[in-house]
Amino acid sequence: MQRGIEFHQIPKVNAPEYVHWTFNFCRANRVAFILVSGDHDLLHLASLKPALEEIGTRLTIGPQQLLMALLDKASYEHVLAGETWSVPRAKVIDYSSLESYQSHLGTLPYLVKPRNGISSKDTEIVRSEHQLRTVLDKGPDFLLQQFITGDAYTVDVLMSDDASEVCAGVRRRDLVAGAHSVCTSAVSDERLIMTAEKFAKTLKLPGIWSFQFIKCATSGKIYIHDVNPRMANGLMHSILRGMPVFEWIAAQSDGKHVSLNGGLLKGGITMKICQEYVVAA
Repeated sequence: MQRGIEFHQIPKVNAPEYVHWTFNFCRANRVAFILVSGDHDLLHLASLKPALEEIGTRLTIGPQQLLMALLDKASYEHVLAGETWSVPRAKVIDYSSLESYQSHLGTLPYLVKPRNGISSKDTEIVRSEHQLRTVLDKGPDFLLQQFITGDAYTVDVLMSDDASEVCAGVRRRDLVAGAHSVCTSAVSDERLIMTAEKFAKTLKLPGIWSFQFIKCATSGKIYIHDVNPRMANGLMHSILRGMPVFEWIAAQSDGKHVSLNGGLLKGGITMKICQEYVVAA
């Protein structure tokens, strides 16, 4: 029997009672899964993962140490480097000379973004030296990143805890305003699917992930410029509207069955949206 959708006000993520409330809520409601949609919740919930598993609640995020590394975008060049994909060059704003940034990043334009930002907030394109001199006042909480011109994609990935099963679905970012994705459409792209699956297995990323890829317009290289250790917001809202998202992702990967996929369709689901829990059974 379907329970429908319920909204529950929760404590703020930095409140002392946040973790305790989450655990008690999951136990009382027999929550099968927690699908995290906000970056700020990740580290708090990661510490709760063993206790949640004891009461039968699955938390679809990776190990805490890996999350800490991925939430700092300054680590991407080292953490994400691979043989079949590239990572845009980046440099933390550390009050170096203008020439040092240009030497490392190449020619303008650049992206300026927070090292630990979410949802493209405070991200902008730097197109001129005058604008570059202005953003250098932002300091070490921000970084400059090589701007790659080409087609942009979001790849939604599901992987089992033991990394034995993985599947991916590709959405092309059809309309991008600045650094923000406004409109996407599902596409079939075997090269991106294979790259995303290899990437997830190489880094051992269990659960649900959202990767941002760009196919460079000049070289054809695949660049991975952002990794979200959570479901994309668009994916989450699609689930709320009743779309069979996980079946679609599996179908995009030649009909692969992932144990995570079947479980999500059959079990209770808890999703975090802003300061509310959305529960569907």
